[in-house]
Amino acid sequence: MAIKQRALLKLNTTKHHILRAMSAGGAAALGEVCRDLTEICDLYREGLPQQSYAAYGEIYDGLILAIRKMMEGGEADTQGDALALCKELLEHIETETEKEKNFKKEVFFLPYKASMWDSLESVWKAAHEDKEHCNAYVMPIPYADLNPDRSVAAWHCERDQFPKYVPTLDWQEIDLKAWHPDIIFYHNPYDDCNLVTSVESRYYSRNLKECADKLVYIPYAVEEEVQPGNQAVEDAIAHRVLCPGIMNADVVIAQSEDMRQAWINILTRRTNINDRAYWEKRILGLGSPKIDKVLTSRREDFDLPEKWEKLIAGKKVILYNTSIGAMLRDSDKVCDKLRYVFDIFRNRDDVVLWWRPHPLMKSTFHSMRPQFEGEYLSLEKQYIEEGWGIYDDSPDLHRAICWSDGYYGDYSSVLVLYWESRKPILIGKMRSLGCSYNPLYLADNIVCDDSDIWYIAINTNMIIRVNRNNGETCVCATIPKYKGLAEAYRAIVKYRDLLILIPYQAREICEYNVIRNDFKFYPLPKDTFTGEDRGLFSHMLVEDTLYMYGPCPIIVKFDLSTKEIRNISGWDVDFEAVILNKQFYFAENGFVMSEKKLALPAVANRMIILLDLMTEKMEYRLFQDIPEGELIDLVHPIDGEYWLCPRKSRKPTIMRFDSDLRKIGEVELELDLGDKPLEYPFCCMEYSNGYVWLIPAFSDEGYKVDVNSLRVEKIHGLPCAGPRVLSRDGAYNYWCAHRETEEKLVMLHAYSQKIVTIDMLHGEIYTVDLHMSEEDKKALFEEKMSICTNSVIDERGFPLNEYVNFVGLMKELSCRREGIQEMGESIYSKVCCRI
Repeated sequence: MAIKQRALLKLNTTKHHILRAMSAGGAAALGEVCRDLTEICDLYREGLPQQSYAAYGEIYDGLILAIRKMMEGGEADTQGDALALCKELLEHIETETEKEKNFKKEVFFLPYKASMWDSLESVWKAAHEDKEHCNAYVMPIPYADLNPDRSVAAWHCERDQFPKYVPTLDWQEIDLKAWHPDIIFYHNPYDDCNLVTSVESRYYSRNLKECADKLVYIPYAVEEEVQPGNQAVEDAIAHRVLCPGIMNADVVIAQSEDMRQAWINILTRRTNINDRAYWEKRILGLGSPKIDKVLTSRREDFDLPEKWEKLIAGKKVILYNTSIGAMLRDSDKVCDKLRYVFDIFRNRDDVVLWWRPHPLMKSTFHSMRPQFEGEYLSLEKQYIEEGWGIYDDSPDLHRAICWSDGYYGDYSSVLVLYWESRKPILIGKMRSLGCSYNPLYLADNIVCDDSDIWYIAINTNMIIRVNRNNGETCVCATIPKYKGLAEAYRAIVKYRDLLILIPYQAREICEYNVIRNDFKFYPLPKDTFTGEDRGLFSHMLVEDTLYMYGPCPIIVKFDLSTKEIRNISGWDVDFEAVILNKQFYFAENGFVMSEKKLALPAVANRMIILLDLMTEKMEYRLFQDIPEGELIDLVHPIDGEYWLCPRKSRKPTIMRFDSDLRKIGEVELELDLGDKPLEYPFCCMEYSNGYVWLIPAFSDEGYKVDVNSLRVEKIHGLPCAGPRVLSRDGAYNYWCAHRETEEKLVMLHAYSQKIVTIDMLHGEIYTVDLHMSEEDKKALFEEKMSICTNSVIDERGFPLNEYVNFVGLMKELSCRREGIQEMGESIYSKVCCRI
């Protein structure tokens, strides 16, 4: 115990001063003894509960009184005896102190950014309130912004930005090594490994090890949860785990048990300490104090500037979060995106934008993207000066969470934290500019018969029915069990009077009878998922059997006549080696070969999986001569050849392969790619009557290719496609296609709100306008909004302007939840019990 050790050291020093005072000419030492006794009395008063202190305090008060009388010139002939008695009493106190078990623990909290204090606050609160057993101190430490060459640009200490109710110490007045507290809590894991900021070197975790008995690291951010055991996912987050601050800590607090297990896996696998038990003792999955702050905050807890109060009065508020991660990925598009967002909010009188950029945004622009710094700062200045929205660069994120009615912005730790509020969330896509399409008609895929089209509306669990003749669109049914969950199902298959729904977030196949309007569910086998939390199934219907093939790789066989469902196994050993540690997923368009084999394109691995439908054995074939980094998609067998359209390529071509998957040629397309690689250029590729038809994903420029002459023609008459949204963030396909017959292709186009039918025999295109009743529109949007408050949806399926409209109509929501057990209390209790 730190206080106990300091007390014993001080007692020993005081005894030496008494011995000096007892020697000839030692009267001058009496002052030192008096000061020692006063300081040590204060130490006991501060370090012991009142009841335990009382016995010591009475002795110290008597000793101090006696020494002062000596200093005033008491009887000289009795002074030696009095000092001897003082020394004897101190030796008695020393003995009792050695046995004393009630000294409080000293706990230091070392935040560096005031905006990150919430990662420690509820632990500090628990320690601060436990006055019988703990002395808690908060000492904000200095940090520096760095230049691109990692030299220091400026030093900061944000002590003055901490809440008024948090007493803080001045780091310049504290010798932490001499103080040597029992526990130090900190939230900066990087030491000298950060490119943007650095705390002062004495507070690097490797140096703090000399300053306390225990170091406890708590992350300053809440991250998206992970599934432990999925090595690809764990490798993706490893850079956040393999940090000095985690390696040097005695205790590490993970936000959940799943995250704890994932971190233990990473540290066991990727450090020189491969003893799992070592890490299991150090890493505790006790939760994040940041969530405590979200769940216990009320609007009245936070003061607002008068100007902000006037802006907000009677209006809804949307928190706009811009993150460093998104800025670094698409630095050249940041300002375009900001202008687009500002234009949507600038003239609204019912909704206010509350823009809160990451606290290190400007520092990161300066140190890592200086070429875009000037434009960003200019736009920021313009926004602030115009004054129609709130600009929040304060350290208090939770004021923004509490006062806002919905979230818009990047996928970041702020979003993960905001989700705990159960308020609506919309992820912004950096390149989703001007997306004014109607989200009612967005789907992942469609099925149709002679009279109707069916689909599951994106970001809902509603089945939509479209009359092909007049375009009348209505909500057919809402899938039970999954109301409020985003995308439990995404794909759909028509079988007689049944719609078979392919699971995505769900773990069971759903069957909907369109005549009886009822549902049945068939659970997937337990071994279907191997660490993946989503289905991501592609599918094929072969006579009475549905084959679903997923990302693991897994093939599920569902007999629609008997309702038997099972997984198919039978992979070659060599195939397992080929896909080892690689991203794996299937293209949607498998096909049946003449020899009764199911051919399934595995696009990320540039191969085709062949499933023998009789023996259920599987083999793979690799495409030859595909450039590294290009992903194949839209694979079709055409007169003994395979035609491939790259999912992502550096040039717009169709690649041709022979039956042995050897490359035999290319067909060049005149497609304007700009400065970006081609991503998702076509939503479907179909062969009919000697032509390959290519339907664009994000433009109105389609193509058809004569398979004999390889002559390329443009398809004219397609409706306007809307904005071209291409980026690594992903993009949404405005088209969904269904091959109805050999000559007929039926499509749903969300941007123009039309049914488009292509007669591939005669080259004619027919359209029917879509329309929906106001009642069904309201039901569909209410479903989307309910999902906004339970799950995370993104701008591809719900454009910002529509989101703003519906947040404006919502009732006020509070994120506060009563009667919860704070995670900070649990962390404090369990960590202190381990000391």
